[in-house]
Amino acid sequence: MAENKTTPKKKHFNIFKALMKLKDEAVLAFVEKELKADLKAVSARDAKWVEQMDDETARKNLMGKFGKREMKKRGITPELDIKQVRSMLTKIEQEAAEADMNKTLEAVKRAFAKPMPDSIRVDEEWKQSRTWGPCPTVEVWMGGEYGKGHASGCGYDKESAAAAMACSEIIDSVRILSTCAYIDMLESKVTGDKRRTYGYNFGIYGISFEGGVGYNCHKNIICRAGFELTSEFHPKAADGWRYRRIPADMLPVKARELDREFKKYDKI
Repeated sequence: MAENKTTPKKKHFNIFKALMKLKDEAVLAFVEKELKADLKAVSARDAKWVEQMDDETARKNLMGKFGKREMKKRGITPELDIKQVRSMLTKIEQEAAEADMNKTLEAVKRAFAKPMPDSIRVDEEWKQSRTWGPCPTVEVWMGGEYGKGHASGCGYDKESAAAAMACSEIIDSVRILSTCAYIDMLESKVTGDKRRTYGYNFGIYGISFEGGVGYNCHKNIICRAGFELTSEFHPKAADGWRYRRIPADMLPVKARELDREFKKYDKI
């Protein structure tokens, strides 16, 4: 007789249960661990890049990083042995990468020193450019902070680019994105899917919304950090979105509703 094979049930991730247990300390520890792992990867890549340079390029790179006074202070001369050149260049690149990581980590710590904002307001106005057609200006209010961004040109999604620029001026966006990254990690442990939510940058060079990805990606990220979209409007030449943080007493309700949806899905 043919063996009866049943398809294994898909593992579901209940985001509202994860949000119920969310702790700032856990998110901060996760971000610090991820940034240190990224630093290690970047340092290894930079070391390989330096090693692959020909001798003349390596010397030019090292000599071009400093003025004459700093070169003299560091003992950099055209007569340096090529091994010394590569060693110094690798060390300089690693120091720069570490400085970038520390700057990003400091921004994360400043963001988490404040409470998560209760609401987010995003307004967008489109104006016609004779050269580039419709171009958006986006204003964002988040946790008492304000940011403004504009995008022009063509060949990419200007809406999300302007929104990303506006959010880059707001430290609370770092908290929201760090929370989204943490939720992504928790989900990957349940489902085995290692893909990160599309639409944000996360690494030693900064944690920020990505531009050119479509604003729906930004909406998804904000909602994964514990917000819900309460209203959305699109009058002529303008757009707007309003978000509110999901109240703590509503998370268990939403968690139960999602569990019921999962059960319905499993029966199909």
